[in-house]
Amino acid sequence: MNLKKANLHSGLFYFEIAIANALLKLLVVLSLCFFSCHNNLHNENNVFRYNEDGQLTSLDPAFARTQPNTWLINQLFNGLVQMNEKMQIMPCIAKSWEVNEEKTNYTFHLRNDVHFHQDTYSKGRAVTANDFKYSFERLLDKKLASPGAWVLAMVDREATEGGFEAKNDTTFIIKLKQPYSPFLKLLTQSYCAVVPHESVSMWGKDFRSHPVGTGPFEFFLWDEGVKLILHKNKTYFESDSVGTKLPYLDAVSISFIDNKLAAFLAFTKGDLDFFNGLESNFKDEVLHKDGTLKAKYLHQFILQSNPYLNTEYMGFLVDDTSALVKENATGDVNFRKAISFAINRNALVSYLRNNIGTPANRGFTPTGFPLLDEKNIVGYPFNLDSANYYMQQAGLQNKKTELPLYTVQQYLDMAVLIQNQLAKIGVVLKIEVNQNSFNRGLINKGRALFFRASWIADYPDPENYLGVFYSRNFCPDGPNYTHFKNKEYDALYEKVVQETNDRMLYNYYAEMENILIANAPVVTLFYDKTFRLIQNNIRGVLPNAQNILILKYAQKE
Repeated sequence: MNLKKANLHSGLFYFEIAIANALLKLLVVLSLCFFSCHNNLHNENNVFRYNEDGQLTSLDPAFARTQPNTWLINQLFNGLVQMNEKMQIMPCIAKSWEVNEEKTNYTFHLRNDVHFHQDTYSKGRAVTANDFKYSFERLLDKKLASPGAWVLAMVDREATEGGFEAKNDTTFIIKLKQPYSPFLKLLTQSYCAVVPHESVSMWGKDFRSHPVGTGPFEFFLWDEGVKLILHKNKTYFESDSVGTKLPYLDAVSISFIDNKLAAFLAFTKGDLDFFNGLESNFKDEVLHKDGTLKAKYLHQFILQSNPYLNTEYMGFLVDDTSALVKENATGDVNFRKAISFAINRNALVSYLRNNIGTPANRGFTPTGFPLLDEKNIVGYPFNLDSANYYMQQAGLQNKKTELPLYTVQQYLDMAVLIQNQLAKIGVVLKIEVNQNSFNRGLINKGRALFFRASWIADYPDPENYLGVFYSRNFCPDGPNYTHFKNKEYDALYEKVVQETNDRMLYNYYAEMENILIANAPVVTLFYDKTFRLIQNNIRGVLPNAQNILILKYAQKE
């Protein structure tokens, strides 16, 4: 069945190319016409072009929830601190900071040479501490309903000035209710970018499409669903290591071809400088089974594939108060362990991903955190004998046990492969393919017994993964979609958020991972890797574990 499916995909690939070529010619002609009619670039050869096939909904940092939004917002705005490509916290608008002994007060010292982009209302004025006070209070404003308000949930709103104090133009203080170890990492998120109050006030809801920030590029034009253009910020405050002002590019041009194959063809023709994301319908066209580029592309493109802080998994609803769980096998930890042992993750990564990914044979937190990696946590390596043993312990051996899996069309191939693997231990996987929004609704409402999901780090810290299973984070108010609840786990999590010693932190993390493994609320599948193709005349687009697009160092040769 799998071989037939693979052959079908192979045959369809060339059929899709023929269709996509015709569509692409039209799209490229239209986009080039649009571009030539609407830009005023000094040097069109120094424009970085990429396609966004996801839905871009806002350029307001308060709504930086999705990757399409975040990638653009990252070019337009800055915050107090930032991450470099090694996921280290670096100065940004704050040139330095200190924390008090109690680890509750953060004092930031701001640069005095950072200006907002030229705008009718803010007029390119300098950024001050009051702008951060305004931006953070706006983020928490319930009327705005920002999905990023949680980032500042630890701020002590009962403290002086509501926890945000602008002591003077260049001194900004944040006061927390209690120590919170990942707080600086939280501040690197796009939600925490500074915005000018006068522009936000005058544009109102239209600030989403008339953004004014401080970033390396400034907004020029957005024809929604067609083209977005950013121009170089000529007064940007950052420089490279030899003192050359950033950015190097004159502009960034984003198209919105929603067909991934058509976008890939545009990239192969040289109409795009960058391509992101591996798709099953053309992965074998590009990659060998070992994940390396095929010879025809080897000297044309640069492949970037590095660890990505994204865990792909399947989750069980384990809420013992749910009638749905009581009536099905997912409430039995032995059954859940059997499922985990029955999955051949190596085959999954090899067959479906051409080895772009790492089999998840350990905990929920992906590889890439050295102090956790060294703990040698052992999860569920593929072992059919162990799977059958736990089926026997659950009283289900030699029985046909049905299990519904809720997923979306994009992951159907993965679901079919897992279906075939689980059949070997007598589990009949019933695949329920839904629209994205409907599927999310089922999971959020606790109506999905078994579901495919992924967790992409909001910030690079194991706490961001392990907080998913804290009992106070039950969905729909939080990300605990499995409704996992464990007193020992909760107690460790509450220690984690106040601990500032790295060694102690990672001891707690390891204990929490082992509790998750023992209770098996999820089946980890693989730890993702980024898949980026870049034209070989592009330099300075650096890979990173959060797959953030950083263009201020990009150059075209």
